[in-house]
Amino acid sequence: MNPIESYANADKFWDSLTEEQQIQAAVVIFRKLNEQVKAKGSFRFMIYNVFGWSMKSYSPIYAAGGMNINNMLNDAVWLYSRIGENDYYNKSIS
Repeated sequence: MNPIESYANADKFWDSLTEEQQIQAAVVIFRKLNEQVKAKGSFRFMIYNVFGWSMKSYSPIYAAGGMNINNMLNDAVWLYSRIGENDYYNKSIS
């Protein structure tokens, strides 16, 4: 399946969820992203260890921008450490 078909299927699935289900899914995603910030891990670490997905997740998550998001998270961690905000991620809800 090419990325465009994958996106269309993912959007169709998302649209089939109720608002409550979408919110619950978003909460899980953001909590996992916060775990990734704390771990300062690689893209592979994020998809395999933080999210617990299999190797088949790599390509679709990469195509959806997962690598870019992971790199931006790691860049933000580095930047905050340079300006003295070493503990900023612990200010969020755990």
